[in-house]
Amino acid sequence: MKNSSLYIPVLLFVVVLFYSCVKNNAKIGVSNKVENNIYIDTPVDWGQSLTGDTIKILTVCHNSSNKDVYINYIETPCGCTTVIPRSDVIKKNDSVLIDIIYKPSYADLGYTEKNIFVYLKYKNEPLHFLIKGRVKRKNDKID
Repeated sequence: MKNSSLYIPVLLFVVVLFYSCVKNNAKIGVSNKVENNIYIDTPVDWGQSLTGDTIKILTVCHNSSNKDVYINYIETPCGCTTVIPRSDVIKKNDSVLIDIIYKPSYADLGYTEKNIFVYLKYKNEPLHFLIKGRVKRKNDKID
């Protein structure tokens, strides 16, 4: 009898916890837009590569607002990914190219995704974009 009396409170706790996590993830900024007029072309799919390769990707951050936007810092998932904006300032109604250098390792074998967050000054939520592709061992053939 004791076990069945705990069933409903535990189930209710799990449901509340699940929905609060979903709600919080939505607030983290998992979007390629901070506002409707500031966004990054995403996702970027590099196709297939081999471990040890150097993959160079070029994407664009657009600012169609009426004021300049400043990049505060960029967060990458690991030391294998480097992100270099060509300017720290994205002028109003302009765009900035962003260079991404990714060096896949054996830890990245198979289909992989890397999340990148661009934090702008005076914005609470970062821009989020994704690079993805397939990594094979150096000795494997690329399809």
